[in-house]
Amino acid sequence: MPPRRPGPLPSRARTALLFFAKLPVPGRVKTRLARTVGAAAAAALAEAFLRDGAERWSAIAGVAPVLAADEPEAPFWRRTFRPPWRIEPQGPGDLGGRLARAFTRELALYDRAVAIGSDHPALPADAFALFLEQPESAVWPARDGGFAAILLSRRDARLVFPPDGSRGLFDGIEWSTPRVLEQTLERAASLGARLERVAETDDVDAEEDLERLARELAARDRSAAGFPRHTWEALRSLGRGTPA
Repeated sequence: MPPRRPGPLPSRARTALLFFAKLPVPGRVKTRLARTVGAAAAAALAEAFLRDGAERWSAIAGVAPVLAADEPEAPFWRRTFRPPWRIEPQGPGDLGGRLARAFTRELALYDRAVAIGSDHPALPADAFALFLEQPESAVWPARDGGFAAILLSRRDARLVFPPDGSRGLFDGIEWSTPRVLEQTLERAASLGARLERVAETDDVDAEEDLERLARELAARDRSAAGFPRHTWEALRSLGRGTPA
């Protein structure tokens, strides 16, 4: 069942924005990337992604930003995700179980809820705001076969824990494989629902992803609002990107 009910909710917010995150500890985050850049550098990048996400996602109008943290009592979260962020525990289990709990809790409070991971530091806030305007439940595919974000309406809360006791939307998904998106769409269809798809986006898991990310950010206006400055600085410290 959903965890404790949070305190007063932001006025006018109709959508809970769930930012799923791991504490950026060397050896525990970005382990695939760490094989080539080292555990400390990979953790520094992960921390930069989180700091940029804290700034970018809380600035989107009409959302209540919620950090779904793996270790919610760690001081890093309180320092980095200040109000209006609300910090909630992910809890135990695989990603499917953690997503299910978070969506169940937030859809009891808001009309809609969207979950996004921290591996998409180049995703612009304005593009994400457009995604939130989807009239129905939707998914934002990633090029690795997973998804960057998933949006559910309160009407589709039944998908998470079907009333007939059958497997829910996030049950039995082969997480961290190229089959995640395919299986999620198939599960939604089996439950009588459709997830609208938008164009694919990138994530950052491996060395080649860093090169692509550096090129993309180098082509942007670094003085623009929402530019992921922490990520850019972390990339430059690794010798990626051009001087500011």
